[in-house]
Amino acid sequence: MRSLRMLPSGLLVLLLCSATFAGCLGGDDDKKEDPFANSPITLLVYYDETSGTVTQNTRGDQVLSTVAAELSWDFSNTTSKDGEMSKFWITPGDGSEPVMADASSQTTITYGYETHGLFEVELGAEDSEGNMRNTTIAVRIEMIIHDEQSNTQNPGDVTIVMTPDNDGETPVHMRVNSTVLNRNDGLVGILSGGPTTVTWTLSNSTGETISEGEQELAEGEESTWTATYDNPESGDWTMAIDQDNSERLDIIQDITITYYAGESAANPSPTA
Repeated sequence: MRSLRMLPSGLLVLLLCSATFAGCLGGDDDKKEDPFANSPITLLVYYDETSGTVTQNTRGDQVLSTVAAELSWDFSNTTSKDGEMSKFWITPGDGSEPVMADASSQTTITYGYETHGLFEVELGAEDSEGNMRNTTIAVRIEMIIHDEQSNTQNPGDVTIVMTPDNDGETPVHMRVNSTVLNRNDGLVGILSGGPTTVTWTLSNSTGETISEGEQELAEGEESTWTATYDNPESGDWTMAIDQDNSERLDIIQDITITYYAGESAANPSPTA
């Protein structure tokens, strides 16, 4: 899942060596035959970032919006000895189709990741004679689920999709930070509120309770509950909030999904 924006060239580019090329990475034991060993293309790409964070805004079980983690790759210094460059592409690694750019008008490709994961990205180029060259890099995309529920008596559960789109490495860590306020609306008599006991429950994809907390809140009182968990297994997890009364609650919670730092190093322009 992603959003896409292709921009005109605004960066310079750095020489890359294909991860599939013989002798480029590792020792003699990892040498592989280079299918483009005789390619006349010099593949040069600059990129400032190889990691980012997606923000998903929710109201309980409703996803309101997703702010993609955008990464850009600039191919403007990629050249060929045999002819003009005809196209550039990236394959994002998240299950989406390759993103192509016409080299005559676009030299920077910007891609927006909308899901978390450790992804292998292919960067490639082709000239007017049909010659090609490519390389692969790793990117790390993490996620924050920001949930807000106002004036609710029945909080909605938040679904946490723990499985990355490429079915690859699962997250290394997750954290929940949840604040609940028992509202004081300034009413009196029969319309006034009262205390309520709030229960937080984090469950994994099988329904097993991973962490749980409970707090009695007087009218106008708030409490923050946190939970952390290492190496969460794949599947759809659930963050639930319940109460033993029918008070009106305000809820703000952030659920953070992180990975180990397995991304490739950035290649920023030396003149930037």
